[in-house]
Amino acid sequence: MNLVFNFIDNRINSLSPDKSISNKIRLVTDEIYSNIVLYSGATRAKVCLSKTEREISLSFYDNGKTFNPMDSQSPDTILNAEDREIGGPGIYIVKKTASKIDYSNKDGFNILTVVFER
Repeated sequence: MNLVFNFIDNRINSLSPDKSISNKIRLVTDEIYSNIVLYSGATRAKVCLSKTEREISLSFYDNGKTFNPMDSQSPDTILNAEDREIGGPGIYIVKKTASKIDYSNKDGFNILTVVFER
């Protein structure tokens, strides 16, 4: 996992986004990539970071079990952490952090793209 985080840090530095976006990219990378490694059963995964004038896009590709995080229910934030079901807060954080999220599954790969407006 360190390889992915080193890649993201190097790309962030080359794209030079503001600190707020940099922190969001790091947070989302941690949440999504950790889920891929721990829960997807993937044997291959890839992370890409690109930018346009208006947006920075962070895309995750993995060959794990099909999972659309957009279908995940948000955790009940009214309950105490001890009373909540396990799972879901990471995706919830990603949904609240991103400007836009897109999911597809193509040729056996989950593709999740998280967009941050600049």
